[in-house]
Amino acid sequence: MSAVPGPPPIADLTYRNYDGPKALRPLRWWTITRSFIRTALRKKPFWVIFALSAMQWMMFALLVFINSQAQMLAEQAGAEPPRNVRLFDIVDTFANISDIWIWTFALALYVGAGAIAADNRANAIQVYLSKPITRSDYILGKWAGMAILIYAAQFVPMLFAMLYAALDAGFAEFMREHSRLLLDVLVVPAFAAVVHASLLIGISAMNKTPAIAGIIYTGIFIVWSALCQALAAAPAIAENARPTIQFLNPRGVISGLTFNFVGSRGTGPRFRELPLPDWGPLLALGLVLCVVGLALAIWRVRAVEVVKG
Repeated sequence: MSAVPGPPPIADLTYRNYDGPKALRPLRWWTITRSFIRTALRKKPFWVIFALSAMQWMMFALLVFINSQAQMLAEQAGAEPPRNVRLFDIVDTFANISDIWIWTFALALYVGAGAIAADNRANAIQVYLSKPITRSDYILGKWAGMAILIYAAQFVPMLFAMLYAALDAGFAEFMREHSRLLLDVLVVPAFAAVVHASLLIGISAMNKTPAIAGIIYTGIFIVWSALCQALAAAPAIAENARPTIQFLNPRGVISGLTFNFVGSRGTGPRFRELPLPDWGPLLALGLVLCVVGLALAIWRVRAVEVVKG
């Protein structure tokens, strides 16, 4: 009597990556980036968050306008301008407005939490990687889409606010006194774009639900910052180390590098100058965060399906 055959084993089937010609489109990842950006731009919540983010730079333009009008009225009256007008500094104000992080964080969370998690939920990664793209193309395309959206959402209102400030002061005079601010406008948005995109792509790749990915990133971003603030306030911490310790977290990396690049930490209470954190530890932590986020995405994104038969 023949033996009864047992149940068939579970087969681990790996999709064949596309091995045809790949020279038709040199920037294969750009197809994914373009699709990612178009999808985000079609959603109304994106534009709502963008509008809220732009309002902080409208406030910057308003402060410049109020200061210039107060100076003009004082000159016409032959009187000395008020103290807050005399101590107004456009670089300090730029640093203060740049440190308003909530709307950039919200926009990054909205566009990035589901970047890969949504594909995990729909089992779409296998479909992507069966096309003439590699895993690196897929991850780079998603990362670039996030980074471009986060960068542009900061850069566009920041640029218009700075152009208004230049026109208000006279373009030639503004360029003579504050030409460095134009470089700041180009570079500062990149800090938040790179850090947010790198961390979110890793966390999103580890989850199948965008909401869970968003909750995890929110917890990391806010709780880590609160812990560093508490540690910096501890009596055992040396006074000269406090400004750096409180920035050793994802939010602090973005703000600290921004302050160091601009050369100002903004205006403190009663116009007191605040010390800058050391940029070396912040840059090192930022690089580690970016590498870890991308490494998680590379580790998790695979063209593999387990089939029971």
